[in-house]
Amino acid sequence: MVLLKKNQKMLDTIYFPRNLQLKEEIFGRFYMSENNATQEFSKLFEESQKELVSYKRGDQVSGEIIKISGGSIVLSLKARQDAFADIIEYQNKKGELEYKVGDTLEGFILRIDENIIEIGKALNSDHAANMKLVEAKEANIPVQGKVLKAVKGGFLVSAMDKTGFCPYSHLSLSRIQDEAAFVGKTFDFEIIKLENGGKDFVLSRKEILLKAAKAKKEEALGNLAVGAVVKGKVENIKDYAAFLDLGGISGFLHISNMSWGKVSHPSKVVKVGDVVEVKVMKIEGEKIDLSIKDLTVDPMLEAVSKYKEGDIVTCKVAQNTKFGSFVEMSEGVQALIPISELSWGKRIKKADEVLSVGDTVEAQVMNVDEEKRKISLSFKNLKENPWQNIEEHATEGEPIKGVIEGISKFGVFVEIIAGITGLLPMDKMRAAKLVYDEQDIGKEVTLKVNSIDKVKRKLSLDPVKLPKGYYIEREKAETDKGSAKDWQKYAKISAAPEQDPDNPFSGL
Repeated sequence: MVLLKKNQKMLDTIYFPRNLQLKEEIFGRFYMSENNATQEFSKLFEESQKELVSYKRGDQVSGEIIKISGGSIVLSLKARQDAFADIIEYQNKKGELEYKVGDTLEGFILRIDENIIEIGKALNSDHAANMKLVEAKEANIPVQGKVLKAVKGGFLVSAMDKTGFCPYSHLSLSRIQDEAAFVGKTFDFEIIKLENGGKDFVLSRKEILLKAAKAKKEEALGNLAVGAVVKGKVENIKDYAAFLDLGGISGFLHISNMSWGKVSHPSKVVKVGDVVEVKVMKIEGEKIDLSIKDLTVDPMLEAVSKYKEGDIVTCKVAQNTKFGSFVEMSEGVQALIPISELSWGKRIKKADEVLSVGDTVEAQVMNVDEEKRKISLSFKNLKENPWQNIEEHATEGEPIKGVIEGISKFGVFVEIIAGITGLLPMDKMRAAKLVYDEQDIGKEVTLKVNSIDKVKRKLSLDPVKLPKGYYIEREKAETDKGSAKDWQKYAKISAAPEQDPDNPFSGL
């Protein structure tokens, strides 16, 4: 104990003025080894001296807060002197101190002597006697200034009991819309220009704001990770996305990541000022992709395991395309009715010929692809199939009436009854010297049924009158790739006696 008291006295003697944290650290290390001699204590003290840093006024520093008491914040700078800052300097706009013991505090050395180091965010009028504007600029220490009034090109600002000038572009990061909103307010400024020995000076708040924004962004980015669920405030909305403030850094919420269902516009899901919970999907540099929908289970996963082929479902038409209608079976669950499944026989060019967006209809599940998370439906399967009773309406070889429905380069489509359309091929029209054009659409015509394929749902039509021998010539032309002379020779041959073994047409 005598040795401890001796070294305690030595410690008190050596440290005057003393740094309380360093003193406690050294003495604590020695106390844990109380059998050590004074030589060991001296060794510990010398080691601690190597960790000390020499500072000068104007240095930008950061240190750990070790105590908050009264109106001061005490922090460790590993210097001989204790370092402190005025709590008021670091309070927010509400007068609250957002720091606690253990946090890191940043600032500039405003004053330094044998006993203390004073830290501050910026010089104010209380420090004016100890430092001039010239020194503050050389040391890169910000100064506090009060905006007096707006003048041409900027604002007059009172700083260090003198009046300086701050250009419009240096008072805020964004375009100034209301000058009066700044007048009377006190901010921190950097001195960017001094003239006439410091009598005339130009100030800037812009760089301080940029540094603060950068620090806040780096801190926010450091706290984010892919997969994390965070809250963000909606700052801006475009046609394709919303941008969220994540506490210093902007996040990107694409319209496709807002809901499992189709979203017509981001404003249907979020509004400017909303605070929403999102999931971090990807981080590339400062680009952060967010998602709302990934906070919930994809409803399609449940749907593809729930619905089976043949099920009858009620759905709402969400979108019509050239290849079919997309329908919503439930929130976030969409299926496709292919254009071929909209009608039994009618030729459909556009899905909206049958269904309109907003229609609520019944359809039958045709196919469920669990791997691709897709469901296809049939609308026509729930309608009567006119092809089942085609023989009641058409007979091969018999005349039939119909209405011209459409014309194409390969023929004319004629509706016989609702759901059954036949084709009159173009080559037969040419042979019969029939001519139809767009003006004839809707016109009733009489034709003859050539063939009916109930399985493939095809009805082939002929003109009522075709040239004699049309089908014989057509059949020969399709099978005989030889010369025209061979065909003419065949057409002129008359039946030969059966007993002539050299006659290839014998018996025909």
